[in-house]
Amino acid sequence: MKSDQSVPLSEALERFSDPRDWQEFNSLGYSEYRIFIVGAPETESDRRQRRAGELKARLEVEILAKLTAGSLQATGYECPVGLDDERRLIRAEWWDKLKPDFAASEANGAGGLHVVDIRVQDSPARSPSGSAEEYVSGGHGSLAKLRADVRRWLQREARVRGTSWQKKHYRSAARTRFGDRVTDNLFNEVWRSADLPEALRRPGLRKANRYSTGSSPPV
Repeated sequence: MKSDQSVPLSEALERFSDPRDWQEFNSLGYSEYRIFIVGAPETESDRRQRRAGELKARLEVEILAKLTAGSLQATGYECPVGLDDERRLIRAEWWDKLKPDFAASEANGAGGLHVVDIRVQDSPARSPSGSAEEYVSGGHGSLAKLRADVRRWLQREARVRGTSWQKKHYRSAARTRFGDRVTDNLFNEVWRSADLPEALRRPGLRKANRYSTGSSPPV
């Protein structure tokens, strides 16, 4: 990955998020450290900070979903960093095991894994097995295969993410992973037939703001 094509993870929200969402978030003057007085009426400043926090969490969710799906690509250095160490590709499937710190452009994982100086860019054109290019007319492009692949993917992601993602996040990530042939009807069909945690099917979950900062999908 060439550094002139990438940005630090700390700048990924601005570069790769929906411009309207980023503009709104940037206009709210988000502060990482703020004090709320228990029982006091919510002020306009409180409301702005609450909205900014919600947007920040959602934008991070979207970026992490794109990294997991492979539409974005990242590299970094594994600590401790030696003088001769080279920047390493962070494979898409590794993001399930990493907890990113966007502000520091770092990520931590199990066993003391610590990745620093993370940079992000659009993934180069590619057509690995199971990607959207596979689902063109004819050959492997059958809807039956697409449904089966999306179902396997959904069940795997649901075991990892559970209710930290809402249904709309899973749907958007599926489209990023498999392409626009994942229509609403097809995804709803897969959703109904997939073996998912019962908590994901609770009424009202799709309307709830259940995701958390650092578990970062698209909407």
